[in-house]
Amino acid sequence: MATKKNTSAKKGASAKKAAKKAAPAKTASIVPPKGMALVALQPKAVAATVNITFTSGVGKVTASLFRKGILINMQSITSSADIFFSDVKKGDGLALVGTSAGSARIEISVPTSPATPQVINGPIHRSYIIL
Repeated sequence: MATKKNTSAKKGASAKKAAKKAAPAKTASIVPPKGMALVALQPKAVAATVNITFTSGVGKVTASLFRKGILINMQSITSSADIFFSDVKKGDGLALVGTSAGSARIEISVPTSPATPQVINGPIHRSYIIL
């Protein structure tokens, strides 16, 4: 008979656990600090194009997009071409590393610091911040 008492006690405990799991979770509303717009908390992403033109037609460049120090996207080209990044946000970093047999003209479709277009001779080691 003692086993029946233990069984019924276990059933009661498991029913309480099931009721806790079934209860809806409490949600907290997110309120931006006074004077700060909600838009500032959610920056918009835009598409950016990096156009690289090698005057001699020969060269290689790797473009790397970083956000808060984390690599987001990396693409390479071996001839004059466009590199497309679909998720670029203000404050992202763009690093270009490569080489050109002649000169390379770099143009980025979104505002950057330093501004583009730029013409570079020989090795390419450039960093840009998206504005």
